[in-house]
Amino acid sequence: MEEFIVMQRPISFSPEEILFHELRSQYEQLAMEYADKFEKDYAQFKTIENVVQHSMDTAMNYMAEVAEFTADLLRDWKIYTVDEEIFFKHYISIDNLLDGYDFVCGEYEKIIDNAKELNAYRTARREYRGRISGGGFGLEGAVKGMATAGALNLATGVLHGTFNIIGSIGSAMANSVKKGKLYKNPELCNSLVNGLYIDILDLYKPVIQIINEELGYGLKEEFTELDYQRKKGLLSNIERISSEEEQKSVLIDLLKIDPTDFEIYLKVLSITGDPDGSLGKMADNFGVPLFNYKMNQLFDIVEQADIEDEEDAEFIKQKILQHSFTFGIDEEKLEPIYKELENRIEKFKRLDFDYLIEAEAGEVAHSSSDVREIIHELMESLPTAQRELSLLFDEAITKCSNALSHLTENGLEQGEWGIFQMDDSPFGNGKGGILLTNRHLYYKNTFSKPKQILLGSIEKITNSKDEIIINDHDKIQIVSIKRDTLSNYVSFLIKVVALISKTYNIREEQSASDQYAAIKKRIISIKEKKVREKLFLPNENPKAYANAIHEYVTLSQNEEILILFDDTIWSTAKKGFAITNHRLHLNLKENNRSFPLTAIEEVGCRGESHNKHIVLLMSNGEEVICKPSILEAVYWDDLLEPIADAIFDLSDMINDEPENIELMEPTETETNEEIGYEETVIDTREESVLETIAHTATIVEKPIKTKNFAKKVEGFYQSLNKNIEGYFYPCDRDDTKSQKRLKGALGSYAKLSTEETPYLLFDNTAFGSAKDGFLLSNEAIYYHNMWSNSGRIAYADIEDIEFKGNLYINGNEIQLELIGKKYRPELVDQLKQLILG
Repeated sequence: MEEFIVMQRPISFSPEEILFHELRSQYEQLAMEYADKFEKDYAQFKTIENVVQHSMDTAMNYMAEVAEFTADLLRDWKIYTVDEEIFFKHYISIDNLLDGYDFVCGEYEKIIDNAKELNAYRTARREYRGRISGGGFGLEGAVKGMATAGALNLATGVLHGTFNIIGSIGSAMANSVKKGKLYKNPELCNSLVNGLYIDILDLYKPVIQIINEELGYGLKEEFTELDYQRKKGLLSNIERISSEEEQKSVLIDLLKIDPTDFEIYLKVLSITGDPDGSLGKMADNFGVPLFNYKMNQLFDIVEQADIEDEEDAEFIKQKILQHSFTFGIDEEKLEPIYKELENRIEKFKRLDFDYLIEAEAGEVAHSSSDVREIIHELMESLPTAQRELSLLFDEAITKCSNALSHLTENGLEQGEWGIFQMDDSPFGNGKGGILLTNRHLYYKNTFSKPKQILLGSIEKITNSKDEIIINDHDKIQIVSIKRDTLSNYVSFLIKVVALISKTYNIREEQSASDQYAAIKKRIISIKEKKVREKLFLPNENPKAYANAIHEYVTLSQNEEILILFDDTIWSTAKKGFAITNHRLHLNLKENNRSFPLTAIEEVGCRGESHNKHIVLLMSNGEEVICKPSILEAVYWDDLLEPIADAIFDLSDMINDEPENIELMEPTETETNEEIGYEETVIDTREESVLETIAHTATIVEKPIKTKNFAKKVEGFYQSLNKNIEGYFYPCDRDDTKSQKRLKGALGSYAKLSTEETPYLLFDNTAFGSAKDGFLLSNEAIYYHNMWSNSGRIAYADIEDIEFKGNLYINGNEIQLELIGKKYRPELVDQLKQLILG
């Protein structure tokens, strides 16, 4: 017996009861899927003639597919006395489908005026109905023969009007109007769809009959009329019961009668809630999508909310928390809902310097006094509390001095001066907040070092909760301004930054820092998300910078990383490349080297598709080949354009300022590179690096799959035949079915290492345990066959994939029992293309 505790009351099911409900639920799901397909088919028929002519052919093809599915399911149970043909001929009933079709044909008869045509139509219909209801076609006929045999005897031309029935143009038009209205009558579509649904749902009964007969089981054979009536009566009376305890007893009875009925779970949820999550656990066990329903309800709270400020958002958040408690959902699972709430309330404005200055500040004269006067006028429009925090830089000497010592790390640069200060310190002493100069925005967060942002690199200023956010990644903590008024201060700050940037970028010649800003701005403006998320600028990912320096970037005196490319799955940046103000450092699978930027003459791509690679042409004529692992080749051009510009701009800066290079004492490695790049620079700090380089040849030929492969797996899944797609489950889905199956596979045969990522799962079990089938990770394919062997085959070791009734990899059989035989060759071919290319 399996026992669940719901509403603090036990409810038990025997293994036979669970199997009965799982089988019935499985065919109910099949019925819904095919009914949905059939409804879409009806919309494609376009005319009533096409409905009469083609609807039964379509429906019978679906029945044939269900017969194949059922035969595969029985084989999983080691029942071999029934195959597709036998099940189709002797166990499938289409009485309800035929009733629906008879209704359609009856309605069609009513608009046929000509007696000769009507008689011919009725004769053809009788012959056709006898042919399909009498079992004369069988499975092969259902799939191939019905249309060619002349469904509804179309050779007589009944439906095409070749009997010369219509005597005039007027009667033809009237007839056409009648047929159009009939086709659009929803009762016709419903009669066919409902008929197919009931006939497929009822197939669980013969399946149970076969299992009982062949295996000696004692499963309940059907959900009886009495069961339906009891369920209906209890559901209709539940609201009229005043006692809470009695209501709970009735709800337990309902769950016992039908633990797969979604409506019953919703009724329990509406009356008692699910604060302990016990109802959700039972729903998961029986494949009822209650968790998805709960989450959708919480998302709806956000979608339907009228949110104008932080106070509204906080109220909605509390409402979500209350509902999540009622639903028994842990707060950690609310992260995507909170993210949606944050997206709703986030207010941001992109900087448009010309518009802001002309609209808000008038024509700007290029002098310090004009800038200060305009900022002073803007400050006057602030609320009193915010005005008291804002000051021109020299208005309070003590605050100025504290700002310079606490908000900047080494003071201001030569030729740089303070203009505006926002004092966010707890005691009003100027030791916290923001300092704006003619070149930078300086700030310092609690327990952090001071940071600076070049004004020329600022593209966007936003606020969220108690933070001002620059360019989506630099977050400035604000303690002195209330959350609900922070957006007002951000609007003011945008105008000040825009004013200073426009004024002093025009007045001053670009310094080296300004040129760095232009380089960084190119990276910030990259539109292709897949490229931008792999490139880090200073302060965007300090951990990635630290990892790169530890792994492969050895910085010389006065050298700093300006751009970092991360070529790892988990954004560790231990592989990739780094561009500093003097050198290019590579740590890609083909190359672990370092070059002066001035030695690089050309940067480009060569080759097509999987043979594509990046080429650096050096001043000594050497070609350096490199190939990122993570970023797909289709995005390399988007990557190289800003990177090449950065390399050549920095190279020009170095050539223009030779004295900077003379200050740097070249290392032995650099000397060797200038001579001819004959040595490969290897970081010897860890022995594992040597092993990695030694294994490079193998990796190049048969790489471990990375995010490139993840995208290919996604494409593979999208291209699957619709008839088998339902047996595959992307591992990153958070729906109950996918997670249940992933848990089953990982807990049985797929023992992934901590560094492996599961991508796609094939469930080869009848009832969704997923303990048989295969799983694709980023490194290998794992598999387990029914009552048989299991294994792991690394992609690097795969030499042969072939179809021999099942999938064979390097001679190892991987069963595909749930996949119809006619779909298996195509599936194996797709897998071969995915893994071997």
